[in-house]
Amino acid sequence: MTTKSEKHLATLTQLSTLTQYFIPFGSFIFPLMIWSFNKHSQFVSEHSKNIINFHLSMLLYLATIFLISGLLFIGMLLSGTNVNIVTDSINLNLDAIRNLTEMGIIASTAILLVALLKLIEFILIIVGAAAASEGKMFRYPLTINFINSSVFTTSEVSSAASE
Repeated sequence: MTTKSEKHLATLTQLSTLTQYFIPFGSFIFPLMIWSFNKHSQFVSEHSKNIINFHLSMLLYLATIFLISGLLFIGMLLSGTNVNIVTDSINLNLDAIRNLTEMGIIASTAILLVALLKLIEFILIIVGAAAASEGKMFRYPLTINFINSSVFTTSEVSSAASE
């Protein structure tokens, strides 16, 4: 059974990740600090591991989006976007217009994906904090288990899903 103070610490751990909007890497620093001082509490420890795994996964997904869109963008630049200026008028060839349009689509898609990921992240943090305040464990979707968490084994997750 979890105590009231453990519920408060787990909720604080979840909400401490919102500091990422004010402090660089705050979503890692504060959960790590809370986890290191409260390793004796399995409830707080598991919430800390879970939130750190979630934010490491989000960092990996964001880095992948930036890497792919950056490589596509550089590839478009290297393919030869030529803008020829002729005396009083600008002569744009159709390839240049197509390349600029494709770059705009790539940039817009990357911005949309990042905004969507950050919105989902914010909502899931609030849901995780609500679960922690009720003394429940919350498993973040699409989270890679970087730090091994003993609470969520495959049998427990599948039995929880069937309930």
